[in-house]
This record gives sequence, structure tokens and C-alpha cells, in this order.
Amino acid sequence: MIILYNIIFYLLAIPLLPVAALVVLFSPGLRESLDERAGFMDAGTAAKLNGKRTVWFHAASVGEVQALTPIIREFKLMRPELRIMVTTTSVNGKKKIAKELAGDIDHYCLLPADIGFVIKGFVKKINPCA
Repeated sequence: MIILYNIIFYLLAIPLLPVAALVVLFSPGLRESLDERAGFMDAGTAAKLNGKRTVWFHAASVGEVQALTPIIREFKLMRPELRIMVTTTSVNGKKKIAKELAGDIDHYCLLPADIGFVIKGFVKKINPCA
């Protein structure tokens, strides 16, 4: 099933690539988050997380970030030896993470695009234990 999904995705993505490029070109908000959506992470962050026991939390929206905040703080008290990474799907969610959790977690970013090789590369970089 996943093979069929990937085939359909790539068949649709190729003709839509020029349109996507134009949208990104004329949208400053998308341009600034493009590297994270592509799964890129700076080498320092990747080195800090990889090889360490990292727990990956995901909050899709600002409301979920707000609900997750006390959970992460309690988790950090219970397991201070673990690295904590949080992803979100929205730019506003990322801003909320920065405001509420920046001192309690090791890294936060936007969730990369749901494209097989992008997600696989991202997961390989952080190598989460949970």
C-alpha cells in the first residue's frame, strides 16, 4: 500500500512542482520554514540529539502545544537524562513552543513534509527512542 501511495504522490508532485515553486517564491512565511519542511536540521542540533536517548513529542496545533506543556515539564522532572524534541505542524505552534518550552526541551521545529525520503532522513537524524 505504501508503494502505491508513493507512486501516486510522485506522479502528482512532478507536474505540480512549478506551481509549488511559485507559491513558495511569493510567500515569505513559507520561504522561512522551507528548510524545516524539507527535513533539514543544523549539524549542531543533529549531533546533540543523535546518539542520545531522545523522546520525540508532536503537537499539531497551538492548542496541543498548550496541552503538552505541563506533560513535558513533568516528563523532564521524571526523566532528566533524556533529550526532548518537539515538532509541530504550524508556525504558530512553533512560536508557542519557543515561548512556553524553549528552556525545558533540547530542540523544536516544524514537522517535515510527509514524503517518504524526507521523513526517513529526519527520523534517522534524531533517532528517537520513543
